Amino acid sequence: AEKAIDAEVVYTAVTTGGYKVWQKSESVHFEPHEKKAVDVNIDTEYCNKYNYYVDVKSERDNIDSHFQGYDFAIIKTDPNGVKNYELYYATHMERGTWWSNYCEDLDKGVDVLDKSNIGGVRSTFSENDMVYASADRNEMVWSDRFKDIYADYKRHGIKVLQNISQTGTGLLPKTDEEWNRWNTFIDMVVNNTKDVVSAYEIWNEPDITLMRANPPQSIEEFAVLSNKTYDRMKKLAPQIPVAVGSICSLMTSRSMEFLEKILDGGVAQHADALALHPYTTRTTEEDDMVNIMQRYIDR
Repeated sequence: AEKAIDAEVVYTAVTTGGYKVWQKSESVHFEPHEKKAVDVNIDTEYCNKYNYYVDVKSERDNIDSHFQGYDFAIIKTDPNGVKNYELYYATHMERGTWWSNYCEDLDKGVDVLDKSNIGGVRSTFSENDMVYASADRNEMVWSDRFKDIYADYKRHGIKVLQNISQTGTGLLPKTDEEWNRWNTFIDMVVNNTKDVVSAYEIWNEPDITLMRANPPQSIEEFAVLSNKTYDRMKKLAPQIPVAVGSICSLMTSRSMEFLEKILDGGVAQHADALALHPYTTRTTEEDDMVNIMQRYIDR
């Protein structure tokens, strides 16, 4: 510039997903034609890839400029560094038993997760996962692969949000034999995971999976299953929270009706938390997802 300028400079770092994690502002004086080198220390403890922006404003000099500097990453250099227990990845390494080429090297996969500084992973089991792990596919077993991966999680300090997905048929148990099978499944998963699990979740997105089942399943009967499963899990691992609902299509009236029906079925008395899956095809801000989730929480 041809003259001295006093400006307000704002430095901002946001994740590639658009979340602002750090911001700093300062008043800067520039003499005519002066250039300044600025050292910026991004004060965040979590590993991630970030975008770095600089805004320069001066009302007196009619300046309002926005610059995107560059992308940068914060990587983990301390093997015992801080883990972000607010961030879990849905890695589903457990599915290798039936996706034959899915994460063949478990140790290497879990080591990568550990270096990313995440706090945990989401894992899902259905009855079929236990059956496919057996030699004759006629009984439920806790396979060596399952043992290895949960031992790896424990060794690396990675917690698991464990979803107890559904029966092998996707239908709710009705006969004594079906209930016994479901209870065996619950016992097997909880007893083998409770030392690394941070929370359990009952069924996976029943607001859509029950309706897609053939034939469609009763929401009232699902509430009974949810209540019985919660009670059983709390006897096996009383210290671990159990979330219910696992609701997916949050922007539809159908899913709110699903919540109303399971609440009428008494799930609030058999739950430690409500699980919501806030999927969108746009950003959370564009779909107003925070306020949509709040409506479910307020209910």
